[in-house]
Order: sequence, then C-alpha cells, then structure tokens
Amino acid sequence: CCCWCVGSTGILWMTVLVLNLGLVHYLRHSNTTTGHTHQQQHSHRSVHFQSPQPVDEVDPDDDLSPPPPPPSFERVITIGSTIPRAAPRGALAELIDSDGFDTPAAVHGCAAYDAEYETLPHTYWNVRGDTFPLRVGPNYKKTKMKSPSGPPLYNLYAVDMFRATSTMKSVAAGFKIPDIEGVTDVDTGFPDVPAMLVINCNMPSEEPQMFKSPTDGPSYICVVYLVIAPETVRQLKDFNNASPAVKLFKKWCETAEHDSGFRSRMKAMCVLDDIDSLGLPSFVTGYNGKPTLISKSGTFTRHPTHCEMSINVHMFAYLARKGLYSLQQKFPEFILNVGFTIEGRDDDELPETILGGCRMIQLNLEKTKYHGDQ
Repeated sequence: CCCWCVGSTGILWMTVLVLNLGLVHYLRHSNTTTGHTHQQQHSHRSVHFQSPQPVDEVDPDDDLSPPPPPPSFERVITIGSTIPRAAPRGALAELIDSDGFDTPAAVHGCAAYDAEYETLPHTYWNVRGDTFPLRVGPNYKKTKMKSPSGPPLYNLYAVDMFRATSTMKSVAAGFKIPDIEGVTDVDTGFPDVPAMLVINCNMPSEEPQMFKSPTDGPSYICVVYLVIAPETVRQLKDFNNASPAVKLFKKWCETAEHDSGFRSRMKAMCVLDDIDSLGLPSFVTGYNGKPTLISKSGTFTRHPTHCEMSINVHMFAYLARKGLYSLQQKFPEFILNVGFTIEGRDDDELPETILGGCRMIQLNLEKTKYHGDQ
C-alpha cells in the first residue's frame, strides 16, 4: 500500500528524501547530546570496577540463529484467516451472529455506507466509494476535473495479509476459493465478467538494493477478494443503459487477458485518513489519493471460479520500492483506503467509478505471520 499506496513515484522519491534528511538530523543531534552528557558524567563521577560475572558456557555446535521461515504455500488455508475483520456492530452484528457471514445479506450488508463497526488496530473493512476523487467528463483532458466516486462496482468479501518467502503466483495455490450461493455463483450476464475478482499484491519485505532488481523474493502479500455488487449485476443485465464505468469494466474483463495495453489501464490508489495529523510535509500530503497505473507489474489470469489481477511490487522502480519500504514502520499510524479503478479517457468512458478496495486500519506488519502459520 503506498507506491501502491500513495500512487506516485514522485511522492515516494520525496518521502525517501525527507526520511533520510530527518535521520541525518537525528543522528547529529543524538551524537552531540550524548557526547556532552558523557563529558559531564565523567567529570562528576568516579569509576567503579566490578568483577566479571560467571556466564554459562556456550556450545560452539549450538545453532543460535532463528528458525528458518516455513516453505511458502505448502498447504491451502481458509480465505480471511490471516488478518481479522473489524468488528461489526448493531443490526449487522446480529445478522452475522444469526446467519453467519457467508450469506448475500451479510456480505453486501458490510458494504453499506451506514454499516456500523468498531475500528480496531490491525483489522480491515470495506471502503466507501466517495473516499476517492476520480475523473469526470466532459473533456477531462482539458479540465482535469475530478469528483468523489459512486459506490464500488464490487464489494469486499475478505482480505488476507501475510508473509511468504516468495511472491504468490496464484491465490488458489495458497487459499481455498469459496463457493457461496448467491455471492460467488452470480450470473453476471457476460461470461468474461466474474462474480469474484481477486487482487493479489506482492510487496518486498526486505530493504531494496539500488543495483539489484529481483522480480521475486521475501514478500508481504495482501490479497483483496471482491464480489460483484447487486447494482452492478442489474446494470449488466440492462447493458444499454449501464453506466460508462460498468461498460468500461466489461471491456477490460474481455481484453485484459490478451491486450497488455488495455490491462494496464487498471489504477491503484490510496487515500490516508486524517493525513494532516500524521506530521507529513505539505508537498507529501498534496499527493494523497493520486493513482498509479499497473502496467508491466500486473498479470491478469482467468480461473473457472474467479479472475485474478496480480501486482508484483518487486518489479517497481527502485525509488518506488525504497519509498514503500521506508514507510512500512509508519503503517500502524495509518488508516489506508486502498482502491482500484479502470482508467477512463474519453467522454463515453467517464465518470470513473471505483472498482473495489479495502480499508486497512493501523496495519502492523510485525503481526503478520508466514503463510501456513496461522
């Protein structure tokens, strides 16, 4: 989430610069203060020597290194088992307690703008479409006008957030794709438009090296499972009167598998809640919500039960990967509204509408476990 997150290579470069300057200032100040303190203590205090304390003998044959991480994706686990959902409240909580979550009423009820839930650290929830400013016509190329998106075309079913020793090429290799009557088996009216869309984002978990550009390696992996919203199905069934965004998404589904140019019109973006309270510079906050196109790093795969869009952040430019890595320690302070859309360019493709996304609440990467350790 932050090149992916913040959506701009430029902002990531500026973020890296700010962090590096701040670190230099801190180290200089720390060294000066520490040196002065040590001089004062030395001039006012005598030195006392103590006899060395006995220690246990260490067997040179003992292996004191931490155990290696488990091999990735050796078993298939349940979707949504790696990070908890925020706790629903009120009538929605009663519905889920009564009927379970895997029902159309519960899944789409969580997407309602008036759904009540408790904001807990290291959890997730649905996004609101109007969080994201998207392109509107007419003549966007000249006006550059944007306005809040309408409701998402797909609702959030679940999220997984975990670690692995490599990228995950296919979500089905590590997770059991659910079969939920009335949710994942919906007839969309078009064979290329899936009832479930899975977005699989693989982010480096180790600090990037400037002169190394691996396309695989240890990763934090975030998987977003989206199911088609009832209103989107209704529009697909009345296609002549469907919104430009629904028509554009249908075309993207038909062509993304074999047309890299059209596939690359998927955009990812992130809007940080209360960004002014995070202490970030104004030139950083000005890029909040800016999108990034998923081009060479994106892979589209069609499966019998769903379609999958994989995003390999290992393939991003060095500055983007470095910036994302530098921001990871601040994730516990963030509420990240992550969204995806298909880029509209001409008037008949506008206004854009958010495709779907997730709201990551104070994500703590130290709490993420390796796949299979849950």
